[in-house]
Amino acid sequence: MRHLLLSASTTALVLLLAGCSIGERYQEPETEAAPAFKGQPDAVAGESELLANAWWQAYGDARLNALVAQFARNNQDLAAAAARMDQALARLGLARSEHFPQLDASGSFSRERTNRIDGRNPTQNLYDARAIARYELDLWGRVSGLVDAAKAEAGAETARYEGVRLELLTQLVESYLVLQTVDAEIDLLEQTLELRQGGFERIQSRHEAGDSDGLALAQARTELELTRAEAIGLRNLRGSLENALAVLAGASPSTFHLEAHTQEALPTLPEVPVGVPAQVLARRPDVFAAERQLKAAHERIGVAQADYLPRFVITGSAGYTANEGDGLTEWRNRAWSIAPTVSLPLFRGGELDANLAQARAAAEEARAHYRQTVLGAVQEVEDALNAQQVLAEQMHAQQDAVDAALRASEISNARYSGGLVSYLEVVDTERTQLEAQRQLTELQRQRYVANVALIRAVGGSWGTLPMEGGPVVAGL
Repeated sequence: MRHLLLSASTTALVLLLAGCSIGERYQEPETEAAPAFKGQPDAVAGESELLANAWWQAYGDARLNALVAQFARNNQDLAAAAARMDQALARLGLARSEHFPQLDASGSFSRERTNRIDGRNPTQNLYDARAIARYELDLWGRVSGLVDAAKAEAGAETARYEGVRLELLTQLVESYLVLQTVDAEIDLLEQTLELRQGGFERIQSRHEAGDSDGLALAQARTELELTRAEAIGLRNLRGSLENALAVLAGASPSTFHLEAHTQEALPTLPEVPVGVPAQVLARRPDVFAAERQLKAAHERIGVAQADYLPRFVITGSAGYTANEGDGLTEWRNRAWSIAPTVSLPLFRGGELDANLAQARAAAEEARAHYRQTVLGAVQEVEDALNAQQVLAEQMHAQQDAVDAALRASEISNARYSGGLVSYLEVVDTERTQLEAQRQLTELQRQRYVANVALIRAVGGSWGTLPMEGGPVVAGL
């Protein structure tokens, strides 16, 4: 009875010590964010309706919306990222399991013979069935630190999943919009090809009638074939874009096909209200992931510090032991034990010091990575804002150039029809017109890329994909 009271007293004392922990409390890193982006100095904080919803729908293209839905269901990189997130959540479950007692059941049978002095050597059976429990008291917060680190890592992996989803989704939208501009440019070249074919046939008729020399005919043929070659080259680019869209949508490039767009106008560029830097940093998944990784590294410092201190483990068992199997569960055959144990590291050859130094260095690395991620995020937003502004101005000037080139081409054709100039002037003005129109299409392509880049830079919108049974992580 005295031993039982002593064991109970020891256990109670250890339990009273539980809840003590070492290590500094984690504080989220402070970020010195400017009051506004220099590319959008008049912006104010506030949630953008575009970013709060399915932003890709703002382009007003039903085929694009269908591709996004297919991407959400079938993209394999996204599925791999979801699996990595599930692994992190499973590791969190493993860490949390250490907060609870470990309970096992065991059963055994043995037959043994004992040699005695009196010469009687009896043989007996021994049956044993019992439950065994083991519980480590988290006195210094070692187990809690492991759980908090795993929880932070699960949050980081969830944010990485969102980052992968945003990156892949913006790749898909960008590729689709670029494909639309390529289709528009192919359409422009095909229209030009028809005009060049008609011009060539007229020059050929005049040449056969003796009203035109061979130079004009050769020039007309040259421009015709150059235009044809450029149209063929663009079809190669279109094929590559279509194949890239197939992979992003989780389809085989061999069976995937998108018809050339039949819209009179290209999709509209949506306005992207950026907000202030602090708002953007809070929305970006890579910044959130870096902060959670810093949190995990901080918690591991406390775990490494706790390794210097004693560890208390309570082991107990209860069950039955008997010589006969039939009477094993009788009350008189009951057996139990309780064994509080303590272990304290005395000499590890510098292992604990090295482990703590590694944990602190890892935390410094995570802190530097977080700061660099913040700087990179601000840079991406500023770059995208600058590109949007410059491209808008450039496109306005290019539109004026296209209008002037069209007027020059009309005048040149009228002068040629009146016999005032040679066909060389017509060739020059039409070539200038075509180049101006193609450059305008190229600028539109760049504006689409910059528009999507800005949405990516400000963090897009989390959790808005049309997915059934998509991952939902609470409390991370």
